[in-house]
Amino acid sequence: LSDALGLDLRPAKVLRLDVFADFVLSRPVAAYLLHLLDGPRYQRVSYDQVGKRYELKWRHLVFYDKVAELKRKRGLVPEAWVGKYVLRYEMQMRRRPNRQLAFDRITFADLADESFCSHAADRWQTEYHRISKRRDYVGGVSAETFKVDLQCAGLREVGLAAVETILTSAFDQGTIPEWKYYRLR
Repeated sequence: LSDALGLDLRPAKVLRLDVFADFVLSRPVAAYLLHLLDGPRYQRVSYDQVGKRYELKWRHLVFYDKVAELKRKRGLVPEAWVGKYVLRYEMQMRRRPNRQLAFDRITFADLADESFCSHAADRWQTEYHRISKRRDYVGGVSAETFKVDLQCAGLREVGLAAVETILTSAFDQGTIPEWKYYRLR
């Protein structure tokens, strides 16, 4: 990029940083997404058949079906991924990545530094482990798994707005305590 522009970009300040990896899976991505629950302080803001997003003010964790996204955007699916299930997990440091990684400043040159990349990858992995997960067999058919999957499908069918209305009504009537209301939202 520096050569193409004729500029030395090494001292340029990094204002946003995304760290990601793609995982080729043995089952459809949606089966794995069902097992991602909540993360401390993260707000789960969306769920559909191809992805989940967890948000903090400056950081988002995103899990989604990369092949489905490429097809939706009419992108070219790499030959190695044709007919495969590919999960992308990315950590998006949307503001002040230097503070999130405990650096005074991050420059373009730092992105080529092995120790910096290792530190960013460690943070990426730590954030993944903060998301709680269902521990049963992925794609399993236990009675409890089936019950939860059926409830999730029902909630998706009803729609998020209807669920929020029901929760707000239950909270206003004193049927559920405040902590449960905010946890379920």
